[in-house]
Amino acid sequence: MSGGTIKLPAQLVGDAASGLRDMIVREGVGGREVLLDASEVETLGGLCLQVILASKAKIINPSTKAEEFLSLFGVQEILAPASPATGEA
Repeated sequence: MSGGTIKLPAQLVGDAASGLRDMIVREGVGGREVLLDASEVETLGGLCLQVILASKAKIINPSTKAEEFLSLFGVQEILAPASPATGEA
């Protein structure tokens, strides 16, 4: 099932986890796939990462900082594969 894309905020730390969870739940109603656009992410904290991992959402268009945080946490597999036609996720 096709879902929606959520544009993530620049700061994903602490208190942002609850709001992030709510957005993902709303977008994923009925089992729809949720994509998270991380093009503006500058900071990614552990609580928000836990929400993302639990949701099984895929990250698209990661900023350099988002890629660094995902690598640091060892969870690069949540990045959506790049499209072969465009090279973009």
